[in-house]
Amino acid sequence: FAQLGKVNPWFIPGLLISFVPLIWLRALRWRLLLPNRDQLSVRRLMDATMIGFFASFVLPLRAGEIIRPLVVARWQPVTFSAALASIMVERLADSVCLLSLLLACLVRVPDMPPVILAGAKILLGLSGALIAMILLSYVLPGRVEAFFHKLVTVIAGRFAPTLSTRINGMITEYFAGLRIIASFRQLIEVLVLSYAMWILVAVWYQALLWAFGEYPSFWVGMMLNVMIALAVAAPSAPGFIGVFQAGCILALSTVYGYSREFAMAYSVVGHLLQTVFNIGAGFLVLQARGLTLSQVRKSE
Repeated sequence: FAQLGKVNPWFIPGLLISFVPLIWLRALRWRLLLPNRDQLSVRRLMDATMIGFFASFVLPLRAGEIIRPLVVARWQPVTFSAALASIMVERLADSVCLLSLLLACLVRVPDMPPVILAGAKILLGLSGALIAMILLSYVLPGRVEAFFHKLVTVIAGRFAPTLSTRINGMITEYFAGLRIIASFRQLIEVLVLSYAMWILVAVWYQALLWAFGEYPSFWVGMMLNVMIALAVAAPSAPGFIGVFQAGCILALSTVYGYSREFAMAYSVVGHLLQTVFNIGAGFLVLQARGLTLSQVRKSE
């Protein structure tokens, strides 16, 4: 509570408003990864993104990652499978950005704690597996797609032929979505927007440090950015309760030597601001679009 008393309340409105350009950058990047991009509305993609974050903050297991493509498929000329494939490619771009930013942070810390190095190795392994799977699907789409079609037919074809046909159709659309990046220029645009988004997130965490009266190197905000992204990557409780705090404590207390009390107070304020914005903005979008929480749950 003593640490919470250090927060300068004048920072709070700016920290809340700064979420809007982040949603806008996410929507711009998402449009690059979807088919029929010239027909897509950035505003609708922003709305779908906010509903996805809303769902992840009120439902468990990162439900927003599934609800977001469901919602956009309902509003825009995009199939659910293609939208889901675009989110897989988003995760690939995020992995590349976060890995490179993590390495940039690690070289600036002389005595890195073993737990952080172990976490970095785990992230590298998981990201490598994801990158390998997506690249293999991209480079050899015909063979990989044929393998999954055969696997689904063998498992479900005899007992549930209708379900097998439906899943195989989704697999076809998924691989079509993976091939949406058709040029080197488009790949560069996706990576540039991804880096811009993650750097802006790091600036947000740095600004929250300023709100506490702390003015460290920018790399502290970047380490917070990477550690929290790592902590909340796996499915967890609604709103990432607990894992968000763990990421803050790892970055601030374990790596940079801040007190655990300060790290916890920082995590409470940061988490509260993100919860207020994502639930509030998501609720407003649901009301504006005529959706209800029960319909979102049913989609999940």
